[in-house]
Amino acid sequence: IAAELLALQWGIWWLWWRLPQRQVARLAISIRDPKARADAENNFRKTVGQALGGAAVLIGVGIAYLQFMRQQQATHDLLISNQVSKGFEQLAADKVPMRLGGIYALEGVMNRSQRYYQPVLEALCAFVRDSTMGRDRAVSPKLATDIQAALTVIGRRAQGSGQVDLDGAIIPNAQLSFAHLQEANLYGTDL
Repeated sequence: IAAELLALQWGIWWLWWRLPQRQVARLAISIRDPKARADAENNFRKTVGQALGGAAVLIGVGIAYLQFMRQQQATHDLLISNQVSKGFEQLAADKVPMRLGGIYALEGVMNRSQRYYQPVLEALCAFVRDSTMGRDRAVSPKLATDIQAALTVIGRRAQGSGQVDLDGAIIPNAQLSFAHLQEANLYGTDL
């Protein structure tokens, strides 16, 4: 970095001091008055200074833009991370409306974040499996609202994207007519 800074300083010095002298030396035949040559050299330095100043402003704007975009990405990542955390919290709640809110919040994350897509999908599958395993079909033949909602979200995902594992889930009477479950692991699933 020291060598690059030194090269940059040398380049600025050359543009600021040596280039105007060289340009005015070429004009020595047409500008004979030493004061006029000094004024031309000075004007040339002003022009170079304005160009260097403009370049510095443009570089500063570029750096500020990159920092802004980096900050925007960090803010977006934090927002998604908080939404995932809140969704998982709601998914573990005792009340069905809270769990429904968590399921649909997690669906929003799946639709907006490639990074969290598969972990959220796996969590929803685990929720369905854990909520239905050991379930007695004779006691409650109707599927719980939150489980059906999780299955709907799983089924609505983009066709063929993400690994669905519902192995061992007991989901009779589930509404899966439009679900994309072509490559899903349904081995041992009681439909």
